[in-house]
Amino acid sequence: MKVIIIGGGVIGVTSAYYLGKLGYQVIVIDKEEKLGMATTFANGGQLSYSHVDPLANSSIFSKLPKLVLGMDPAFRMKLSIQPDFIKWLALFLRNCTHSKDCFNTENLLRLSLFSQQQLLELQQQLEMNFDYRKNGKLICYSHSDDKRTIVKKLNFKRQLGVDQKLLSRSECIELEPSSASMPDLSFGVFAEMDEAGDALQFTQTLANFCEKEFGAEFLLGKPVEELIASEGKIAAVRVGDECIEANAFVVAAGSYSKMLCKPLNINLPICSLKGYSITVPATPAAPDISLTDMKNKMVYCRLGDRLRIAGIAELGNNSLAVSPKYIEALLAMAQRTLPDAGDYTQLLDTWSGLRPSTPDSAPIIGETPISNLFCNTGHGMFGWTLACGSGALLGDVISGKQPRSSLIGLGSSRF
Repeated sequence: MKVIIIGGGVIGVTSAYYLGKLGYQVIVIDKEEKLGMATTFANGGQLSYSHVDPLANSSIFSKLPKLVLGMDPAFRMKLSIQPDFIKWLALFLRNCTHSKDCFNTENLLRLSLFSQQQLLELQQQLEMNFDYRKNGKLICYSHSDDKRTIVKKLNFKRQLGVDQKLLSRSECIELEPSSASMPDLSFGVFAEMDEAGDALQFTQTLANFCEKEFGAEFLLGKPVEELIASEGKIAAVRVGDECIEANAFVVAAGSYSKMLCKPLNINLPICSLKGYSITVPATPAAPDISLTDMKNKMVYCRLGDRLRIAGIAELGNNSLAVSPKYIEALLAMAQRTLPDAGDYTQLLDTWSGLRPSTPDSAPIIGETPISNLFCNTGHGMFGWTLACGSGALLGDVISGKQPRSSLIGLGSSRF
């Protein structure tokens, strides 16, 4: 059975791996000349298994005026009168309640823990070098953060099998000395279970394995222009003047998934959340533990001899342009927060990517109203964290197996 996967990022390639293991003939098609060159290319690097908290929460309402007016330096909202955006925003706001937050957090944590298990098993089977680190993650909070709310969330997660420790400022510094330079650090939350790795290296290495072991094909530099329907099924994809046929099709094209499915009357609840990153050489003073600065919504992650710094979120911005203004803002904040952690005179990479976000932050994995069309998209900021679990679940669905865990809502109910 032949399966075409549209999208050659970390989600598309992990999908190819799990389908290849099941014996499917896999073809991955991507518009870029190399795999992983879009959203996967230079994401934050953190495997945040303990911190896949949904973007929608009850605190959003008090922040809305500031977000709409563009007064938050780390999170911006580009308003639109397009019906799809208005519908997405309405669904998002419906998820900004305490009960929905708890439900969505539990949903994401189950998938996250499953994904961690899948990545561990994959690493035991394959020899892969992607600057992987079992280094834990320290989330740094300021005096303005509500410690009582954070403690309640920690207790809730503990009931779900996720252990995080509340630390004082001095305990944070003892655990990760580089945090001493963070001017707004008041207290922190440490998760020993969290990890880090280079998603681009992982994607390209795994693709090479799929090609050699499973005979997977990778058609690069070929934008898919249309999913061709016939007799209630997808018959082929159109790539330029060529139509490529298969038995089943997977849309794993990130934010572009919505555009591909819309002509089929499948309206994926996806809105782009644009993010930025810079990469600089790490110094000996770079943090060993991944850091998240919650006040400024920035992450710091050592990847081998590099330091990845990511932040700024723009909801509804579909432009791929890398804004010099935001790159300068990331650089200035990094120099202020961790002045000795990197050689900030050398920018190894500057990046922006469109992260496909759903109103409840849960990805869309599995069936669509068209019987041989499947989705693996909508992972938002957690594509790297959730990739292996999502690929394994997709394989279960396509092969007709009972999914190993009732992690998220699958099928047409999401549309």
